[in-house]
Amino acid sequence: MASCGLQYWPIVLLTTGEHICCSGLRPYNASEGIHEFGVHIRAGHWGKGYPLEGGQAVRQHAFTTPGAGEVTAGHNTANTKSQRMLAGQGFRYTHHAFHEPGGQYHPTYPISALEYRTETGC
Repeated sequence: MASCGLQYWPIVLLTTGEHICCSGLRPYNASEGIHEFGVHIRAGHWGKGYPLEGGQAVRQHAFTTPGAGEVTAGHNTANTKSQRMLAGQGFRYTHHAFHEPGGQYHPTYPISALEYRTETGC
């Protein structure tokens, strides 16, 4: 991941220094300039909106620093909060894709660099 300029960043609470989650990018289809957005939240911090703020920073980084043409994301089908968070970030559902580590099909949400620039004016 580091060779592609991609990584996950730890996110900590400023008030306590407690690690609450990580968020970032990993290569998805490097030959086509597609990266995958991900966020992993510790259970005690679910439902507090942290992925929204982190996701905004990750999207900005994806479309400026590594110059992604597209960023894709997915979530467990049962996780409706992740679905709402992704929609709020401008990701749009297109299809279900098989997620090998979990052995399930997950909803997939891409956002293109053009969509991001149109949304943000950048």
